Amino acid sequence: MDYPRTLIVNAQFSEQSGSGTFLGRLFSAWPTDRLATVNGGCLPPDWRRCSRHYRTGDMECRLPAPMRWLVPSRVSGPIYPSVAVVPPPVGKTQALSLGRRLGQYPWRAMLRLLGGGEVLYRISPSTQLLTWVRIFDPEVIYGHCSDLQSVRFLRGIQRVLGIPLVLHLMDDWPESLYRKGWPENSMRSRYLAEFADMIRSAAVTIAICQEMAEEYERRFHRQVLWLPMPVELEAYRAAARTQWTANHPFRLRYGGRVGWAIHDSLADIARAVQMLRREGRDVAFDLVTFQTEQVPLSCRASAGVNVHIPAPLVDLPRLQTAADVLIVCYDFDSESVQHARYSMPSKLADCMASGTPIIVYGPPGLPVVEYARKCGWGMVVDRCDARVLGAAISELMDSATLREDLGRTAMRFAHEQHDAAAVSGRLRTILQNVAESSVSGCGA
Repeated sequence: MDYPRTLIVNAQFSEQSGSGTFLGRLFSAWPTDRLATVNGGCLPPDWRRCSRHYRTGDMECRLPAPMRWLVPSRVSGPIYPSVAVVPPPVGKTQALSLGRRLGQYPWRAMLRLLGGGEVLYRISPSTQLLTWVRIFDPEVIYGHCSDLQSVRFLRGIQRVLGIPLVLHLMDDWPESLYRKGWPENSMRSRYLAEFADMIRSAAVTIAICQEMAEEYERRFHRQVLWLPMPVELEAYRAAARTQWTANHPFRLRYGGRVGWAIHDSLADIARAVQMLRREGRDVAFDLVTFQTEQVPLSCRASAGVNVHIPAPLVDLPRLQTAADVLIVCYDFDSESVQHARYSMPSKLADCMASGTPIIVYGPPGLPVVEYARKCGWGMVVDRCDARVLGAAISELMDSATLREDLGRTAMRFAHEQHDAAAVSGRLRTILQNVAESSVSGCGA
């Protein structure tokens, strides 16, 4: 079966982010020479997934003089594995003199008044980037977008290359961005118009869950597909649970990002653990994230709460099955609900495949909350109450039967709905059909 040469824009393969590992599973088993990525991320690429990476910088995101003097420069260009005998990696921020660093303070204050300064940048693919892309000769673009700059960049590449776009939407950015203060509000109408134009221009639009697909069909009057979160099941065949005996202490584990819509819920978990420990229950909470600086102070100050950075991704199945309960959570405030109302955690399928029972702590109506409630693969706590959460944890501590029922149900749904081989195959079919339709259209 053929794999179309696919240019991935505004996304990167990386083991150090949820979106990066999600992308790797979405393109599971693809030949690395059929993929190329273009993005502005700073994380190290996953070279096992893809052998061509271009990091965007000053050539694609330009400021007019003399403004560019006040902003740290960022080199554009291809990046390479550090072990290869090739030019060193580019894209690192250059060191600045003291004078230039001091000069940035008033400049950054002015940018904040201008809504972050996005309106000042000229966004377009550079000649260097286009030369690099044309050597790869892509047949189709697979793209993500969120803010105004990423929308303009993706649209610019699409127009110049003249090949079809498959747009994959990760969150409901149009409902959450450019709402704080008059500078951002002044950009909002422009952003919404350009985002809608992006949707209309795509050959296929894919949502991250069924609820988002249905909402975007209503909002943008076009068909929107959706793909479930994928997991590479082979990694779990030896590691997945076969028995549900409890550890001492009974260990809760949250692994993932901290910050946007996931912050206060983690503090609630820490409070619930503290309540249980005061009652004499032997329980601990492992909070695993790369965003350690954003972990709530109450978590750091709580006995029984341990904050770690993630181990290598290859160790994830073993670490998940070593826990007694895995946590999936979102915050309950209105802003977080608006941000996350069509979100689906990229780690979800991995949690399910492990067979470790899952607590889903979040507001009613969120896709992951209702998915767990409807299908019974997780224990749902949809009230913002540390005591209710503590009671759910206590119930799981006391019942190996309940832990096994939840774990086996989650594993079954992981195999039936989230197998990366099947999900990746569906994406490959979408991209191949789009590429072939484009060729047929040109021939006609």
